[in-house]
Amino acid sequence: MIDSGIDWRRSGKEAHAIARDMNWLAGEAYALMILGYAQASTGQYEQALRSEREAIAIATEIGHLYWLIGAHETIGRVQYLLLDLDTARVSLECAVRLAHEMRAGLGIWTDTALLARVTNELGDLERADALLRPLLGQAATLASSHAQRNCWLAQAEPNRTLRNEFRAG
Repeated sequence: MIDSGIDWRRSGKEAHAIARDMNWLAGEAYALMILGYAQASTGQYEQALRSEREAIAIATEIGHLYWLIGAHETIGRVQYLLLDLDTARVSLECAVRLAHEMRAGLGIWTDTALLARVTNELGDLERADALLRPLLGQAATLASSHAQRNCWLAQAEPNRTLRNEFRAG
């Protein structure tokens, strides 16, 4: 990890405290969501889950769907990394449902790709394919992006799994 010289833990906690002191719930939920994402990115999974759950509680209270999408996505990603696939699936299904409700394109692509990977790991290759098919049908009309590549990666995983099962059989 590259040290940017920024103590992001202190900055994240400070941003949360400032938002809380201002009684700015949306800012508080956002600070917790971003802090949880940063914690997850550095392997601090327990702290990340705590931050994201607190962000979800606040975002739910105020009805902030974008922060709910982000927090559920991070929880899903952490649970995927911890191989708690059923919990990951539930969190990611929520993120995808909210992303569709908000018409949040990046969330739809990114969260659906991750949900498809989790679904594949759970052994439901048909559902993983069904999740990705509508998005990949749009690929020709969209500019190349990180989210688009994630969908292609998720699509390749079930195919790789099927090829390995075919070779083993």
